[in-house]
Amino acid sequence: MISPVEIRSKEFSSGIAGYKKSEVDEFIELIASEYDAMYRQNVTLNDKVNMLSEAVKEYKEIESALHDTIATAHNIAAEVETTARLKADNIVKEAENKAADIILNAKQEISELVTRKEALEKEFEIYQIKLRTIVEEQLKIIAEI
Repeated sequence: MISPVEIRSKEFSSGIAGYKKSEVDEFIELIASEYDAMYRQNVTLNDKVNMLSEAVKEYKEIESALHDTIATAHNIAAEVETTARLKADNIVKEAENKAADIILNAKQEISELVTRKEALEKEFEIYQIKLRTIVEEQLKIIAEI
């Protein structure tokens, strides 16, 4: 890219019927001034572009980090949910097993109590029969007296 200094320092050879040197110098100075302003503006804009490019790069890195964080959070949430469901299932299974054990023990206890009741009823019948026999024998003895 040509610089404003190069424009200002450019020398032209003059011909016989050449241009007026003052007009050429004046025009070159005008071009150099305009070019100088555009050159500075271009440098400023390039600096801004570089600065904005860096900002965009940083924002993209932040965006990428946020996407990674969100993905990690989703994975952790899924793991927590799975773990919670497994724990809940285990708690329910343990409760069902305990309930089944309690019911089984209760049934066994009821069976034992029924068996004991039946044994006591038989024993009671035997005592009734013995008592009746004793009473009948006593009544026979009394009747004989």
